[in-house]
Amino acid sequence: MTGPRSYALSVRLTPPEAAAWRAAAARSAGSSRVAWWVRAVVADVLAQPPEASRPWALARAVAVLPSEVAAITEACAGLNVETRRSHVVGEVEPAVLVWVRAVVDRVEMASTRVEVVARLAAASLRSAPGVATEPRRAVSGHQSVLVLVRLSDAERAAWVAAAGVDGYDKVSAWVRRLIGMRLGWEVPAPVASRRSGLVEVHRQIGGALANASQMSNLAADGGDVAKAEAIATVAERIVAARLALGRAPR
Repeated sequence: MTGPRSYALSVRLTPPEAAAWRAAAARSAGSSRVAWWVRAVVADVLAQPPEASRPWALARAVAVLPSEVAAITEACAGLNVETRRSHVVGEVEPAVLVWVRAVVDRVEMASTRVEVVARLAAASLRSAPGVATEPRRAVSGHQSVLVLVRLSDAERAAWVAAAGVDGYDKVSAWVRRLIGMRLGWEVPAPVASRRSGLVEVHRQIGGALANASQMSNLAADGGDVAKAEAIATVAERIVAARLALGRAPR
């Protein structure tokens, strides 16, 4: 017994998606109603290991490691100290360029790892079981069709937990993608609201870029064009590496 189904989950679909769901439900023995079929699909998914039944969980946003956050923070702090000293003496301290380069080296190392992990996850997703092998169909249009699925407290708790593990804040979005992947739809992945370490890394990099800009201007004002250009060039690399890390949640 699953208990009374007292919770209503609303899943919004585009008309083509809804038609595909209805057709799949009709093909499934004993599943004349879409809501019953949805529950059966999700129950089947949750009865299997996540790597087999929900391989797209591997492709969720890659976290910045604590060690990477610490290394980037250290370099940004070093640059900040030397920037303050430079303002006091009225010229760019030699260690400024050392710390600017340390910042970009550490940010680039982190962004490269994130990109590699994301590519490996995407490759795993394409070849994983439980994902439709036919050509993907893009989802477009207004989500004007509402599918209502009634859940028991136990079902709701299980679905919420699984959605959270896969990086979804909304269970309805998780269900839509879960079933979409099985039917061959390119349903968008979740926009992660939290990525461990990314907020702090973006904050640190923002401060480092401000310091680098000040030091480039100070060097130019002092007539050291070569140093000004060197700092500006490294700052451009920092910006590119920050973009590769991904956007920080608001």
